[in-house]
Amino acid sequence: MSRSGVGPEQHRQGSEADATATPFQAREHQHIRYNPLQDEWVLVSAHRMKRPWQGQVEPSLLKTVPRHDPKNPLCPGATRANGEVNPHYDSTFLFDNDFPALQPDAPNPGPSDHPLFQAEAARGVCKVLCFHPWSDVTLPLMSVPEIRAVVDMWASVTEELGAQYPWVQIFENKGAMMGCSNPHPHCQVWASSFLPNIAQREEQCQRAYQSQHGEPLLMEYGRQELLRKMSSSCTGLSRVLVAVATALVSAASSCPQAWGPPGVQYGQSGRSMTLCCPGVTAGAPVSWSRDGETRLLQGPDSGLGHELVLALADSTDEGTYICRTLDGALGGMVTLQLGYPPARPIVSCRAADYENFSCTWSPSQVSGLPTRYLTSYRKKTVPGADGQRVSPSTGPWPCPQDPPGATRCVVHGAEFWSQYRINVTEVNPLGASTRLLDVSLQSILRPDPPQGLRVESVPGYPRRLRASWMYPASWPRQPHFLLKFRLQYRPVQHPAWSMVEPAGLEEVITDAVAGLPHAVRVSARDFLDAGTWSAWSPEAWGTPSTGPGLCPYPAWIILLRSCLPSGPLPKEIPAGGKPYTQPKEKPQMDSPAPPRPSLLPDPRPLDHRDPLEQMAVLASLGIFSCLGLAAGALALGLWLRLKPDGKDGHQKPGFLAPMIPVDKLPGETKKSVC
Repeated sequence: MSRSGVGPEQHRQGSEADATATPFQAREHQHIRYNPLQDEWVLVSAHRMKRPWQGQVEPSLLKTVPRHDPKNPLCPGATRANGEVNPHYDSTFLFDNDFPALQPDAPNPGPSDHPLFQAEAARGVCKVLCFHPWSDVTLPLMSVPEIRAVVDMWASVTEELGAQYPWVQIFENKGAMMGCSNPHPHCQVWASSFLPNIAQREEQCQRAYQSQHGEPLLMEYGRQELLRKMSSSCTGLSRVLVAVATALVSAASSCPQAWGPPGVQYGQSGRSMTLCCPGVTAGAPVSWSRDGETRLLQGPDSGLGHELVLALADSTDEGTYICRTLDGALGGMVTLQLGYPPARPIVSCRAADYENFSCTWSPSQVSGLPTRYLTSYRKKTVPGADGQRVSPSTGPWPCPQDPPGATRCVVHGAEFWSQYRINVTEVNPLGASTRLLDVSLQSILRPDPPQGLRVESVPGYPRRLRASWMYPASWPRQPHFLLKFRLQYRPVQHPAWSMVEPAGLEEVITDAVAGLPHAVRVSARDFLDAGTWSAWSPEAWGTPSTGPGLCPYPAWIILLRSCLPSGPLPKEIPAGGKPYTQPKEKPQMDSPAPPRPSLLPDPRPLDHRDPLEQMAVLASLGIFSCLGLAAGALALGLWLRLKPDGKDGHQKPGFLAPMIPVDKLPGETKKSVC
């Protein structure tokens, strides 16, 4: 039942007379509601939904829809009823309806001969838009780029047809009951040369509301409805969606007042701004001035009523504005703050264990306005091998921010082999922007650094240090969740690190430099190589012990080691002459993994496979070889020079002859031997 033109006071008279003590509940008691878009009152009897239904029951839809049916006229490559063959499209497909309700060249019916029998021309275009080449998907199951392609096509066809016709309507019918028996995802696009009756009535009502209240009807209705939902019992993701919609409605309004403290209005730098006087009736003439200035910015005769328009506002326009009525009374004060719409935030996620993960974010652009972040997530599953997209399975759920208002949210109880989609939406008074991030727990797993790192000397061994540590406190305490470790160490004054991979929670460094302090650090990773290595633990320092009877390596070997690639120095023998064996680790009560010795006992006092020692031995052999060769060459030269001549029996002067005085040489004649 619908009645128009009757005010709410007339309807209220009868209801007040029959009012009872029973509290009113909209879902239990009949009432009439005002529809501002059509200026009519409508009877609502929600309690009749409880009555039993004995009418026709529609059969269930097909459980499975073939992905491609060559007989379906909307599928790629199929032949339609008019004989045309569809192209093999792989995205959206727009074509003229084969049986349109509107045609662009329909003839004019001509003038009417009686007021009760009137007809006007109706021309237009009807099109069909296919969303996707597959028949077994709908918009919620499509990927974001595929949905974006559909929305872009909606915008394009609306712009194209809107330039020719005053009315363009996009709608989708689903199900045989609605006249659509084809399951292929598609919609209708109708453009007409006339406005439908409901559209005409709604336009008139909206124009009347705008003229009376100075604000679009739909903007105010949407804001009020969202604020009522926000203050009601809606929780979880519903509250998130309501907040986003509230921001969008506020940003689209000419005088946004639904964000932040009262009397503050926000705008975008470089855009025109409209300020509204808050204390006067919409449309009432007012004068505007800046706070602290007597100069009028706009007089009451501007024709803009209670609004002040600032063209291309910039930072110099920020501040407080005062509006006054015709009699000089203060109408209100408005503070203008400028900034920028939100941009997609930068999001990253990390799992410190197998069961929980956290996501952090930061703005990609500073907006200069009060900003909130709305976070949610849902679990995703991958269909069979023939499917090439990820479809939603459960959720979405809010991702709680820890602590509230922080730029971090935590997902508890995650599944290791599942994939998740994280939604982080940045919202400010000028709009909202969303970042979607798909993550899998096994790829973002990164443990926290090991804790409790200790470095101790080994008594009696000047080149050994014992390092021990514990599992991070955030790692699960089950035995099957194991970590592997890597350890780095170096003398404090040495820039390069040496690295080993221990087998447990303890490692004995056997090639430390005697007498020098060493820095040690440890990192961890899942033992099956899932994710990445943790950050390095804070450094711990230790110095090898000193004692009598110990023979550390000379300084030239230490200097040689600093010039070579990282590697251990040869091991030393303690004063007692017994080789050192590494003790087994003691079980740690706070460690989730069973401790194991990091090295086997070493019965050999000296490791001859040490590359540094081998190089030292080779260098020594080389030096002695050179000395031996030089001595042999000298002896051979002496022998050849001093060998007696076989023919005359006289000795040939050798290379020592110049050292003997000439007058001392035997023989009758003195010869020059030079």
